[in-house]
Amino acid sequence: MRFINISLPTSGEYTLRPFKSLFALMLSIPLVACGDKPSETTNTAASNEPATTHVQVTDNNLPVYRVGTMPDYVPYGVSDEKGQIGGLDIDILQAVAKDQGFVITTHSVPWDIMPEALNSNEVDIIANGLAGDDYSQDTIVATNSYMQSADCIWAKDKEKLANWQKGIIATPDVADMSAELAKNFNISESQFVIDKLEFGSLQSLIHDRADVVVSDCVALDYFGKREEFKAYQFEKMIVPDSDLPEQSNLVFMVRREDSELLNKINQGLANIKKSGELAQIEQKWR
Repeated sequence: MRFINISLPTSGEYTLRPFKSLFALMLSIPLVACGDKPSETTNTAASNEPATTHVQVTDNNLPVYRVGTMPDYVPYGVSDEKGQIGGLDIDILQAVAKDQGFVITTHSVPWDIMPEALNSNEVDIIANGLAGDDYSQDTIVATNSYMQSADCIWAKDKEKLANWQKGIIATPDVADMSAELAKNFNISESQFVIDKLEFGSLQSLIHDRADVVVSDCVALDYFGKREEFKAYQFEKMIVPDSDLPEQSNLVFMVRREDSELLNKINQGLANIKKSGELAQIEQKWR
C-alpha cells in the first residue's frame, strides 16, 4: 500500500513527534532468527502501545540488523496486546535471517521518516509493505520483490464495480489513498468515508455507509476473513494500473552502500521462495 502518513501516539516516557530525534521515535524488540515468531494478532486494530517486550538474543556471534517498520499497518506490521511487533514483513525477514545467519531487531518508525531513519543509520532495513516506487532517493535501494499486492475495490453488488468512482468510497485512515484516488480518477472529497482500518471500511460497506471499499489487496484479504464478513460474497476488482510492477511489487529497502546486506536478503528470499516457506508465510497473513 502506498501513500501512508501516520504519526504515532505519545505514551509513557516517549514523546513521538515526526521529524524529531529518531531515538525518541523508535521502540525496539530484539527478535531471534531461530526463535519463536510473534503471535498473529486478531485485534481489529493493531496496538498503539510502545513495543517494550524483549526476546533474548541467544547467539551474540550473529550479526544484528535493525528493521524499521510501522506496527499498525496490518498485516505487514502488527503489534499485539503485549506490544510485540510481528506481521507479514517481519515473518519474512525472520525466515531470511534464519536462512542467512543473522538476527533482526524491530524498531517502530513512522512512515514519514523511514528514509531519514535509514540514511542516518538508525535502522538498517525498512519494511512496511513497501512498493518499489515508494522512495526514489539515490541513497536507498530496494531488494528483490518478495510478493505482489495491488490495490483492490470490493463491493457487495457487482454493478457497483462498473462505476465505482461515482459512488461512496470507504478507505482506511492508515493510508492516504483518498487524495491519490481523487487526483487519478476525478473523485470528489465528499465521496470518501474514512475509517480507522480496512476492518472499519468493510463494516461501512456491509452497513451500506459506502458503495465500495478501496485499499491494499492483501490487507483487505486479511480483514475479509473475519467472522463479521464471512456471510458476504464480495465482488472484487483491481484499481486500474495499481498492478503495474513498480506499484505492486513489494520490497524491503536498505542503504545503497550496504551491498552485503542487500545480497543476504536477496539470497535468503530466493531460498525461502524455493523451499516454499515464503508462500506459507504469505498464506498465513492472507
